[in-house]
Amino acid sequence: MRSLSALALLATAAAAIPLEEYRTGHGNSKLNVQVGDRPYYLVNNMDDGPLKRKLQSCSEGPFRPSDFVVSHRGAALQFPEHSLEGLTAARRQGAGILECDVAFTKDKKLVCRHSQCDLHTTTNILNTTLGAKCTTPFKPAANGQPAQAKCCTSDITQAEFLTLCAKMDGFNPKGTTVKEYMDGTPYFRTDLYATCGKLLTLDSYIKQVDAWGLKFTPELKTPEVPMPFNGYTQEQYAQDLINAFKKQKINPNRVYAQSFLPADIFYWIKHEPKFGKQAVYLDERVDTPEGYANATASIPELAKRGVKIMAPAFFALTKVNSKGKIVPSEYAIAAKKAGMDIITWSFERTPGRKIPDSDEEELTEVQLLFALPQMGLYACVFVDTFCVALVVKILIEHLIAGDIACDFLPGAPVEVCNIAFPGTQLLLIAAHSPIIDFPKGETVRDFPSAVLLKKTEIPALTDHSPAANLDTTTTIDFRSSKR
Repeated sequence: MRSLSALALLATAAAAIPLEEYRTGHGNSKLNVQVGDRPYYLVNNMDDGPLKRKLQSCSEGPFRPSDFVVSHRGAALQFPEHSLEGLTAARRQGAGILECDVAFTKDKKLVCRHSQCDLHTTTNILNTTLGAKCTTPFKPAANGQPAQAKCCTSDITQAEFLTLCAKMDGFNPKGTTVKEYMDGTPYFRTDLYATCGKLLTLDSYIKQVDAWGLKFTPELKTPEVPMPFNGYTQEQYAQDLINAFKKQKINPNRVYAQSFLPADIFYWIKHEPKFGKQAVYLDERVDTPEGYANATASIPELAKRGVKIMAPAFFALTKVNSKGKIVPSEYAIAAKKAGMDIITWSFERTPGRKIPDSDEEELTEVQLLFALPQMGLYACVFVDTFCVALVVKILIEHLIAGDIACDFLPGAPVEVCNIAFPGTQLLLIAAHSPIIDFPKGETVRDFPSAVLLKKTEIPALTDHSPAANLDTTTTIDFRSSKR
């Protein structure tokens, strides 16, 4: 089974649940939300049954923007990430909070990029004269060595950045020419809308999202160059992000500033408290057993220092107890006890990958999505379309109703939940342990919300332990009181 099977089911959910059930904050919005043709196509091809009828009953909406859905990188499944076109598509699909990953240019201006050094895979820079300014200009594949390139926003000025075209993220490591190297869009995405995406500065992103009346989640990306950068300090970088919103007179209540660096969060809390009260601490400490324990123990102190929203990867929030029940993790309970809100990234859009130096193919699948709304999480975020947020609720409803079962496999590298719906099948892989045995030294940080199974391990699905239905009596409400 490939990850497309999971994506297909997620798409069917777009027409399933009236959005009144989600907190939106956009009740008076006149935005025209459209889910596209694919959900209807998929639903119509399902076997007859209660799930199909449930989905069809909501086919005409109403649909409107939802704060439960945060656009990650725009709408990167079909549109170049962090482009105006991707941002517009995310808005059209119903995302109520739109993201800009913030990086700085050579002249210390702020732009939207998922990584400071991803221009060689997300733009056409290598096919322009600016390619010569890259940290690592293009080197073709030769003598068994893959092609190389590394281009950073800090290699060029903002004016130069804005001359580039956004493209679908991808590259061909076997490329012997720039054209071959740039032709690397994964099979499950498309270049249909990638003619020349318009890149965004932080200022233009703010202006556009504000015009739609939606909310913002800018992430201060961790620099990939030594700081200070030509005198530009981390503190000034953090301040410049907030200044951009203040300059356009954006209400801080509409802004969820994010960072993996706790120093950034503390800076905002101290120097920009109106923005700091909604600062989101992206917690990657949970990636190792020791880090997970330390992160859990530190939550009370973080709360005392003013941190109000924690955002670990999804695997840190649930575990399976001795009875095979899905229950909140110690981390999640500690965050709730401290009065914190929780946001998590719940979907990995990266395609299947190859094990280095091997022909063995790996499969990347959706994590344990169905636990989120039942546990009352503040938001199901960092998804590429709002379909994911809706399918989560469907899965919960059918687990509770007993229409489907969750079967766990003992002895696998991770727990595997194989959920069969009428007419389709979705493989959900739950990383219940904070550490996963990735090949060649890769860690869960490289695949923050998905895990990997070799194709040869998939047949083990036929040899499973007794079904374990979700125990609704052990779930808790993670939401703190309304702000």
